[in-house]
Amino acid sequence: MQTITRVFSLVLPSTIYTCSFQPLFLSTPYASFPFIPHTLTSYQLLFSLYKYFTFLILSHILFFPISFISTTMYEKQQLNGAYYGPSIPPPRSHHRPSRGGGFDCCCGCLFNLIFKLILTVIILIGIAIFLFWLIVRPNVVKVHVTKASLTQFNYTNNNNNLNYDLSLNMTIRNPNKRLGIYYDYIEARALYHDARVDSVFLGPFYQGHKTTNTLSPSFKGSKVVLLDGDQSLDFNKERDSKVYEIDVKIYLRIRFKLGVLKTRTIKPKITCELHVPLNSGGGAATCDWDR
Repeated sequence: MQTITRVFSLVLPSTIYTCSFQPLFLSTPYASFPFIPHTLTSYQLLFSLYKYFTFLILSHILFFPISFISTTMYEKQQLNGAYYGPSIPPPRSHHRPSRGGGFDCCCGCLFNLIFKLILTVIILIGIAIFLFWLIVRPNVVKVHVTKASLTQFNYTNNNNNLNYDLSLNMTIRNPNKRLGIYYDYIEARALYHDARVDSVFLGPFYQGHKTTNTLSPSFKGSKVVLLDGDQSLDFNKERDSKVYEIDVKIYLRIRFKLGVLKTRTIKPKITCELHVPLNSGGGAATCDWDR
């Protein structure tokens, strides 16, 4: 019976194996197949082939890295082309060039640099402000009304005319150890239930470190003041009690001095809420900064 010969090219980690099989019914078949013993039956041969090809298929499906390195690339190239068949070209790497190229990189680097510069400037300004506060420890000016004298406060409903005579003694203190204050503009306004009664201007001056100065605004005169119904009722109640609620607002333009340095002009407002009895002293109050 003619011998059936099958040649298998099996690339395994050690070397290249070929196997030729004699008829299965022969008693001593020859097999150089690596997974198959030299002496086997037809069932053993089929089972060995099944195991081998199952292993190969599962390895490719599961992407298991099988190294088919039986010989060097040089040895492969020296083998007969009829044995291996035509050479398989290496896979091509498809690289899609990015649009914009260097322009995108340049813009990204520029934006990154600008962001870092802005962040650095913000951090430096914050550190400078913190160090200034830590060294100078600035405090707000303290304003108090020590005495208020109201000798006249009459309102006539017929002509809406208000006659008033109010005098104040005020103190203004600079509590700072290292800051001097220039008072370039001082205006005191008297208001009754948000209606402006009168205003006076006080002279400018310089206030040194941790010093206290006295202000003496005086409001006297007659003015037409329009009061609505509720405000008229409030006036009647206060006239009966002889204690009037009068607000005094202080409008300032000041500059701070630190050594030879001077700040820009700022315009704070201070409000003093007074309860002033008629024809008697009193009415002391602490004034607050408007926010």
